Amino acid sequence: MRFTSTSEKDPISTTFDEKPISTCGINTMSRAVKRKIQKINPVVEYKKRGRPHGKAAVEMQSYISVLARTRVPFGDKQWTQLPKDMKEQIWKAGEMCYVIG
Repeated sequence: MRFTSTSEKDPISTTFDEKPISTCGINTMSRAVKRKIQKINPVVEYKKRGRPHGKAAVEMQSYISVLARTRVPFGDKQWTQLPKDMKEQIWKAGEMCYVIG
């Protein structure tokens, strides 16, 4: 994964000595939040047809899902029925964590 900082390594990468991350519970994407605070943004790479691919793209999609789950009020509305300003807030938050082309 490429980053926009001077370091090419993921500063939050885990080692084998650390406790494994549990897969149960709510995902908050703490890795993305820590990188946002440190102003280290992974670059999302795209295929020729414009589809994102790679580790940064998968993380970005997960982060946007977390944002949608936490910021969109629970109800029976569909994505197309949400106000445009709410969608723009989620997009801006994604742009703050990732370099989106």
